[in-house]
Amino acid sequence: MRTFKLLLTVLMVSTVSVGFISCGDDSSGPDGPEIETTFNVEVKNVNMPKPVLKSGAVFSAGGPDDGPAIFPGETASFTFTAPPSTVPPLGGSGMHLNFVTMFVQSNDLFYAFPPGGLDLYDAQGNAVTGNVTEQLFLYDAGTEVNQEPGVGTDQKPNQSGPNTGADENGVITRIQDGEEGPGGFSYPDKSDVIEVTIEHDGNTQFTVNVTNVSDKETLQTSEGSKPVPLSPFAWAVHEDATNFALYQLNEPASRGIEWIAEDGFPASELGGNDLPPTEEEGLADVVGGMTGLIVPLSPPVYAVHEDGFQGFEEGQTASLGLEIVAEDGFPADMLGGMDLPPDMGLLDMLNAEDAVHMAGAAPNPNGNVPALEPGAGGDGEAIEFEITASPGDRLSVFSMFVQSNDLFYAFEPAGISLFDSNDNPISGDITEDLLLWDAGTEEDEEPGVGFNQKPRQGATALDVGTPENESVNRISNAPTNDFVYPATDQVIWITITPSSMQ
Repeated sequence: MRTFKLLLTVLMVSTVSVGFISCGDDSSGPDGPEIETTFNVEVKNVNMPKPVLKSGAVFSAGGPDDGPAIFPGETASFTFTAPPSTVPPLGGSGMHLNFVTMFVQSNDLFYAFPPGGLDLYDAQGNAVTGNVTEQLFLYDAGTEVNQEPGVGTDQKPNQSGPNTGADENGVITRIQDGEEGPGGFSYPDKSDVIEVTIEHDGNTQFTVNVTNVSDKETLQTSEGSKPVPLSPFAWAVHEDATNFALYQLNEPASRGIEWIAEDGFPASELGGNDLPPTEEEGLADVVGGMTGLIVPLSPPVYAVHEDGFQGFEEGQTASLGLEIVAEDGFPADMLGGMDLPPDMGLLDMLNAEDAVHMAGAAPNPNGNVPALEPGAGGDGEAIEFEITASPGDRLSVFSMFVQSNDLFYAFEPAGISLFDSNDNPISGDITEDLLLWDAGTEEDEEPGVGFNQKPRQGATALDVGTPENESVNRISNAPTNDFVYPATDQVIWITITPSSMQ
């Protein structure tokens, strides 16, 4: 996948902040200096990157046969949200739409946009709207031998069951308007069968309308003229065709395409009805498993501190440093030799606290991009850092959930203890102690879609989002956030290993 570039912004100096809550500094025990333990901490991005942002299956309720097909005069619509791009740079390949519906009076023909899909935004970032039928094409899936359209006994309207025709073992090819298709058969122009329009409902929301414009005279056959029903369809909104396409020209059709092109079944279940494909075969089912967010993580900020110190307080206003991490991923004014916009970042504020024994920030060491990116199979980028601590010390870690306006991962405000009740150092996976928090500083938008979220802000953008003026809350208790986020252990893992004692 493409490198995710964490775009860093500056907050206005008028941002409200509060101080840290701390107690006095006492690093010695009653009998002298306490024994220090060195720990190795690893923070890893385990998010599985998905090539598809949104997907689904659509049918027409009712109709002449009280079934899901789209008959003449009927329209099937669906609505979704999508930004110009989910990952920077803006103005890259952008967001695309595609869908697959069967030309029902055939053995294995379907309508779709080209493999790369239809652009949802133009080069200037404006939403594409209006009639886009001209960009639609009729394709032969190459899976079943063609018969005369509207007449063949192995075609959907006439066959006794699914997958009854003779196997063709071909590849997907395009049928141009006005030209004969495979087998020497002719088909009506697409504009006489189907019309696709797109409405931009505002912000990032679109509505797509698929209308059957055929009539009883559209298809001319040896048995007389006939209309052309359209099947229920599967659809997907995706970033670019280098990582994803519903099909490829001159390649064999997938089982999901075959189910639609031969029998009009887009999924294993539709409208409460079980259909023949299994979940591993239905196009919408397969694409659904490839649908979701790409979630980078900002460079984690960490601190070893005394018991009683809190990096933030639940139910109170976030500090300026925490706000900058939660909104823009900046841990400090300097990181790995890079100058960052904040005059005072969270790391700088932590280092100023007497109760904090050590603090740092860990940029991604694998290139110029400081964010931790997800990887295939959940094997994303990871960073390691060392800390030293004595019994009684605690650890706090902060990292931005980048596909958000102001969400961050952290332990409870007081952090976690680095030693058990017997003063033995802790070891192993500590992800279960990590929580997702809403800083309450910027109005929330749909994750991965909002215009004011870090991946969709320009490189020089400053304080982009709408101020929220709320308090810090764990996401499960956030009063103004109704969105759904992945489980913490589906995005980030933190493990800790004691390596030596001094």
